[in-house]
Amino acid sequence: TQSSGSSGINAEYGQIKDIFVTVTRTAILYDTDNHDNWEAMWTLLQNSDWEADLKIYIAALAMTDSKDKWDKMIEASFEKKPKSDCYRYLYYIAVYGGDAGVEYAWETLQTRWDDYTLKYNTTSFSMGYLVEIPAAFDTIEKHNEVKAFFESKRDTIGTGQKTVAETLATIKTNIEKKGKFGPDIVDWIKKQMM
Repeated sequence: TQSSGSSGINAEYGQIKDIFVTVTRTAILYDTDNHDNWEAMWTLLQNSDWEADLKIYIAALAMTDSKDKWDKMIEASFEKKPKSDCYRYLYYIAVYGGDAGVEYAWETLQTRWDDYTLKYNTTSFSMGYLVEIPAAFDTIEKHNEVKAFFESKRDTIGTGQKTVAETLATIKTNIEKKGKFGPDIVDWIKKQMM
């Protein structure tokens, strides 16, 4: 009976953990920019070792629009024993930080490229995520900037060139969609505001 009691406790703990994760995720989506909540989430990240929690906390922390907070996350990602994989911090800022997050992540990727290539094999899965960051851009200027940067880093990308080509193709697609549908969307928004 001891073992069945133990598994019952583990099952109950699992349910409580699932509820905790759901409640936490919901709460942070509504109030991440509140400074106290951000710091509380930061403390949760530092005190957790469960990978599923870490991903949620990093995503929640990335939802701010504070460059200082993003800087804090990036510095923490390069610690000797960071909470979760280093690449995830920068990638999540790009994904969850809105347009400003994409710009910040792209600038950080460029300035810290050597740090990331030292940390990861350039053919790794993780580097693929980093190379994908500028795929959200939708202007020819950004396309050319991204292309020039990766061409200058050709010797450190290795087989990641395929991901670079995909990223550049995605930017071109974004430009085409913006040109094709952009005016219609602007007109629709104007009509809704009248």
